[in-house]
Amino acid sequence: MAVHPMASLALAALLLSVAVAVAQAAGAGSQNDSGIKANSLVVEACKNMSNDLLLNRVHFDEECCMSVLHSDNQSMVAKDHGDLAVVALDILDKRTNSVATKIDDILHGLSVHNKAWRAFMWCSADYGEMVRRLPVCRDFLM
Repeated sequence: MAVHPMASLALAALLLSVAVAVAQAAGAGSQNDSGIKANSLVVEACKNMSNDLLLNRVHFDEECCMSVLHSDNQSMVAKDHGDLAVVALDILDKRTNSVATKIDDILHGLSVHNKAWRAFMWCSADYGEMVRRLPVCRDFLM
């Protein structure tokens, strides 16, 4: 089954918008108390995003949000929503690099110029661009 060339870029853009939404949620009732537990911070951020109309149009999943953020131990030491946005970008960066490597490995095993090769070349270009841009996006939040 061929992957639509823009599907990978669209997914990455969605995850990046989630990271930005986490950062923006800080403006809506964020607490800087050092006693905030990371778990409640993650729950609060994901709950705030589940109420966002734009994210609901793309079927935002609150449980998935919490699962992804908890998959990185950095979320346990996050002090605020801005830190969680950085965690989200770090997760996206790791996963993007992993998929980009897998795509390149697949490309090496394909015959040049067949339909699968062309589809994976598009994916490789999309993921390669994300690999280059994510550190720049992360620097904006630091």
